[in-house]
Amino acid sequence: MRRLEGSAAALDQVRWSWDTFGRTDPLWAVLTAPGTQGGRWDPEEFFRTGEGDVGRLLAEAEEHGLATSGRAALDFGCGVGRLTQPLAARFRQVVGVDVAPSMLDLARARNRYGERCRYVLNQDPHLGLFPDSTFDLVLSLFVLQHMPPHLSGAYLGELVRVLAPGGTLIFQLPVAPLPAQDPGREVAEPLPPQAYRAELAVRLPPVSYLPPGALVDLGVRLRNASPVAWSRFPGDRALQVGNHWCRASGERLLLDDGRAPVPRALAPGERVELSLRVRTPSAVGRYRLEVDLVLEGVAWFADRGSPPASLSVQVGSGPARALSLLRGGRGSDALFQGPPPRPIMEMHPVADEEVSRLVEAAGGAVVHRQPGTIPGFEDRTYFVTRAR
Repeated sequence: MRRLEGSAAALDQVRWSWDTFGRTDPLWAVLTAPGTQGGRWDPEEFFRTGEGDVGRLLAEAEEHGLATSGRAALDFGCGVGRLTQPLAARFRQVVGVDVAPSMLDLARARNRYGERCRYVLNQDPHLGLFPDSTFDLVLSLFVLQHMPPHLSGAYLGELVRVLAPGGTLIFQLPVAPLPAQDPGREVAEPLPPQAYRAELAVRLPPVSYLPPGALVDLGVRLRNASPVAWSRFPGDRALQVGNHWCRASGERLLLDDGRAPVPRALAPGERVELSLRVRTPSAVGRYRLEVDLVLEGVAWFADRGSPPASLSVQVGSGPARALSLLRGGRGSDALFQGPPPRPIMEMHPVADEEVSRLVEAAGGAVVHRQPGTIPGFEDRTYFVTRAR
């Protein structure tokens, strides 16, 4: 069972975002088809797509000599059970695992198979709740791409570990971003790797303390430190400044707080100043504030090697003079109003050769690769078996 330092903090970001999606727009978050955002998915049509996907994938596996039947199956990252329910029609026992309680509540409400189908919450960066060789079939579709590669790699090893000898693992991952087809058109394409370099400087209010649970406006100076021009992308790929809160020890406390859009395109070396509204932790203490750049739906710049701005912040009641300066004459309401943080749907490709290495290191073998259809990415559906 593979455990990695820092995986729990990364998983907490994933958990928060997907639990929020589960409470706001779960079907669209699971299957982001055009025209379905904002509760526009018809539930019956949505779940029929799961039946079609399971039937198609198992037929493809059979064509390549892989087993598609047995006693038990696992749906990893099951969400609301779109794939779990069709699997339950084919296996005697099926388990759906997810990190988001809100998604699992919806999945349980739609369960048509009683005790044959169980939904399990797992918020650990491993699958230690299952022994080795537990499942004859393991399926994970549109899941691993939403977590940083060190975390998806650890889970991939776990998916092979819980697979029974001779069983079949089917999973999907993007392997690389596609280049923009028309450089003159604004498109929601990821930036090239060398573009993920930013310099950030943050100006705190001129006070000794920040109040607990307060909304505070920070001044941020941002410089494009890369050799690539940053374009203005559409909303679902917006380039924004955001922040995380950490304990003084460095442990992540809140992984997604404020957002401030980059107001214009920035050429290499160009600077811009903007205001980022953050909410301080509710408990008194000393914290570390990290401010970073994020390309929504793709990655935080720190995950691509660009250092975030990091500041030590004391949260406490503070002297009256300090609070007066912080309010800036606008009254206390200005501290406590503002939009709530938004969940993010990150996309993290993993190179094809790295996927093969991870599978083989865990004792599996890739039998077949099938090209996928994720917009903006070259992706693969992998069909894997484990030696008997």
